[in-house]
Amino acid sequence: MLGLSDLTGELMRHSINAVAAGNTERAFDVLGFMRAITSEYRNVPNHQVFGIRKKFEVMEQSLAKVEKACYAVTVRGSEYPKEMLVKMLQGDGGGVQDDDGGDD
Repeated sequence: MLGLSDLTGELMRHSINAVAAGNTERAFDVLGFMRAITSEYRNVPNHQVFGIRKKFEVMEQSLAKVEKACYAVTVRGSEYPKEMLVKMLQGDGGGVQDDDGGDD
């Protein structure tokens, strides 16, 4: 279960990179999958699996980042040129940040 929760961080990076490459359909597919995983993890009591609480918090952060990127594409996509939208999604550092705050 802990390994599967780590997958959501990789899915988040994949989704942001897909948006940057212009493959928004892939980003929305990943978003749906991440929502399904997160929904199922909500049913696991925190005391049953050691370390699951912290992993779940990180999962929710990753999900929020993908939701923000998909929202930006949906709402702001027509307002900004592609290059500017990509820069907004990647942040000031120019790269997608790790769950610990560092750049990849």
